[in-house]
Amino acid sequence: MRCVLDAAAFINEQQFQEWGDCYTTSDVLAELKDFKSKEIAQAAMASHKLRVSSPSTASINKVYEVEKEVGCNPKLSETDRGLIALAMDIDAKLVTDDYRMQNVAAHLDIEYEGVMRGTIKEKKKFRS
Repeated sequence: MRCVLDAAAFINEQQFQEWGDCYTTSDVLAELKDFKSKEIAQAAMASHKLRVSSPSTASINKVYEVEKEVGCNPKLSETDRGLIALAMDIDAKLVTDDYRMQNVAAHLDIEYEGVMRGTIKEKKKFRS
């Protein structure tokens, strides 16, 4: 199984290796500020358990379209969009505690899992 990891997986010191082939983006790595999270990410990359990849422009555009349809407010960050798009590109599970990301992923039929906070109960659309 493939998974795409949000910063929460590193910040919460999860043993994400049990999730299979793990991916993230360079934007997520740039978000990691504390020493422990950076160390976890670096060790996973050094042992080839974590790969850094970039999403396609087409997938980012699709995520943005769905985000607008769903009515996310506040809007997703570029990093968030990139993670969802990468999950779509490589047919992977999205691992995040961000409920807005989970909701957009659900509308794109992308499997998702929470890190510490769980998952949304159902996908929703919000009024703008």
